[in-house]
Amino acid sequence: TVIDQLAAEGFTIEREIVDYNASQTLALQMVLYEPNVVGILLYGGVRGGKSFAVCKAGISVLEMFPGASCLLARDTRVNLEATTLKTLWGTDKYGNPVLPHGIYDERDHNQTKGFINWPNGGFLSMIGLDSKANIDRVRSTEWSFVGLEEVNGISWPIVRFMIETRLSHAVGPRKILMTTNTDRGEDDVYKFFFEE
Repeated sequence: TVIDQLAAEGFTIEREIVDYNASQTLALQMVLYEPNVVGILLYGGVRGGKSFAVCKAGISVLEMFPGASCLLARDTRVNLEATTLKTLWGTDKYGNPVLPHGIYDERDHNQTKGFINWPNGGFLSMIGLDSKANIDRVRSTEWSFVGLEEVNGISWPIVRFMIETRLSHAVGPRKILMTTNTDRGEDDVYKFFFEE
């Protein structure tokens, strides 16, 4: 794995031991091992662990599938940075997202564009879907894994297009994991997952 390679190169490795809750465990298992599941929706209140599961799923796909393409997206870049990226990497003493030293070649990281080349040939894109350029970029890329935060705040035609056509990268599980704060209502996410 990438971690083993970095350890062999002399980096100090801090291994994270996570006690996943039942929903997080099930979501990770479905993303990584269940071939008949394409889309997963996690719903629940604030601080329930939805973002954490999405972030861990994305990193697991990158680690397990060399050459994978992963997307973490939200309605806006501001919201993505304020929530998802802090969950993904942790925060420094000022509350800013921290990127892990040694996990990537820093020349390949562009925080403005939200792109990290993974050492095993994969890449992670972190995009806010608040501009035509970002939406076009997401819609024109084949993905191994897509994590969409608060999916009920993203235009449903974009989400449906992603589910139906963009989970087509040659490497990886080709899954989408989405979060929302409700399992009730008349929105398109609810209809798609609970009625269709």
